[in-house]
Amino acid sequence: MAFHSNFENWNFLPNEIKLLCVNRLDFKSRLSLGATAHNERSLVTAASQRIYISSFFIRDRSDSRDLEIRFRERGNSEQIRIFREDQIVSKAIPLLSYLFNNGYIHSFGLYLNKDQESIRILTRLTGESPFYIRRVSGQLHLEHFPFFARCAANSMKGMNLWYEKLEMFPVERFLALPAVNSIEFWRIDVSFSRDLGVSIIRKWVEKDVKIGSTHSISSCGGKPMNDFVAEFGQDLILDRTDTILRIKTRNPSKHVILKTYNHCDGCVFKMVSSDFKQSDYPKFPHLA
Repeated sequence: MAFHSNFENWNFLPNEIKLLCVNRLDFKSRLSLGATAHNERSLVTAASQRIYISSFFIRDRSDSRDLEIRFRERGNSEQIRIFREDQIVSKAIPLLSYLFNNGYIHSFGLYLNKDQESIRILTRLTGESPFYIRRVSGQLHLEHFPFFARCAANSMKGMNLWYEKLEMFPVERFLALPAVNSIEFWRIDVSFSRDLGVSIIRKWVEKDVKIGSTHSISSCGGKPMNDFVAEFGQDLILDRTDTILRIKTRNPSKHVILKTYNHCDGCVFKMVSSDFKQSDYPKFPHLA
């Protein structure tokens, strides 16, 4: 059943009758109706179970100030919606509000230009439901923290994010987000970190994150290895070379390796198997 947008008596129907109609709508029609007036969004939400969205991307179009939204519901082809700058408030935000309030999002990609107004679009979503996002990737900005605070506790399992601002990464604020507490696989890149990654690594050890998780810091300043040991403590240090620290975890099958570089003052942490060989240290990832 497709929703007829020109049904002139729709607004005069009681909500009980509207709800019966909404229950028979197909996905595209529910989506169109849910992205309109507040009352219709409420009806669609009341009639809906959560939509399983396998992929969802928001990005600024490089050739304009338009906003592009791509999403794929399980079993359906990808949908692409493009909104002009003057349509973001009237059309893009209602659509996004509907999807986030009613969707279970397996993979969410966020690629917004930091110089555009649309970076704050996620802080303007309406509705009261928590957001369910399993994996997130893309550019992280300070303005996004209120959005992540709306994500359901323990809902995220993986992330691949980079924090682009040339300032200290607000690590304590980030780790305090309830959704972050359940992340199993981490990839996070920052420019500066006041605690040299200590809080992140402690979280890794506490949560026993998956092998392959990485955390890179572009500029540590001074002597990051000595400073890290001073902050983290000597008790869990298993091995040390000029550029490598090997750190014990609670899981005997996993170690954390800290790698520093001679060509820059950055460093990389990586969760590895406990049988990772010393002869493989030179193969450790390079930091640009």
